[in-house]
Amino acid sequence: MRKSLVLLAGLMLPLAPALAQTAAAPPAPKLQLTAEHRAELAQAFNRGRMLAMIDRAGYLSRRDMLTRVPNAATAGIQGWIAQPEGNGMTVTYYVKQGQGFAAIYKSQVLGGRIVSPEVYPAGSRPALTGAAARMAAAGEKAETLAEQKPCNGPAFNNLVLPPEGNGPVLVYRMSPRMMADRVPGGGYFRSAVAADGSVTDTKELGGACANLSLPAVAAGQRPKPLVVNAREALLPNELHVFLSLWTQRPVVVATGTQQVRLWGVNSTGIAELPQ
Repeated sequence: MRKSLVLLAGLMLPLAPALAQTAAAPPAPKLQLTAEHRAELAQAFNRGRMLAMIDRAGYLSRRDMLTRVPNAATAGIQGWIAQPEGNGMTVTYYVKQGQGFAAIYKSQVLGGRIVSPEVYPAGSRPALTGAAARMAAAGEKAETLAEQKPCNGPAFNNLVLPPEGNGPVLVYRMSPRMMADRVPGGGYFRSAVAADGSVTDTKELGGACANLSLPAVAAGQRPKPLVVNAREALLPNELHVFLSLWTQRPVVVATGTQQVRLWGVNSTGIAELPQ
């Protein structure tokens, strides 16, 4: 990890003066990371990676599902969830069934391929149980949070993390990417839904709704990093990891208001950059 982050720092170093000026604050001394800081960064990195894996699994499985489920647009599909299983992701698209949910399509995404797809006709759709049922219910609950608005498009893309034991289900409502050459800089929310169905915490992860440009990369050149302001935060969060993996570019995150710190985020980790 250290070698990759050193390369990342070298790529981003010329951006430091411009970012500090944009934030209208002097650079801060390098943060002395405590055990709590390290744990928070590790959690952000792991969650961001999981979000990217779930997003990719959803993208691949959706194309397959649309070719297999008859009249998918009118089949009453309420959403989908992805759960790690072995070396892959099991993806389930579901419909309402009584007070709960039932699978209409299920497959595993393994090595970028769809494996063992199954379609369940009406009358023989297995009910979602356990963590899968909780994830579907949490996604439905998040849809009631009317104060959350996407930056692009009419609706969010929901990414739901599997719960850890009896812990809360984390639902990420993500503004959709409408164009290949840009991504929304804001309109990202995380909500924690407890086992009893109550929303115990909600947080806006992104900033302003302005789009982040993704200029074309010339052959043999490194992509320029995305620059993100997170002025109210001390550390980068899982959204910044997701953005890096989603766009396949490094991300520079500026944190702090009175003093600014710069962080490099890529597929290998998160590290503070020299200024």
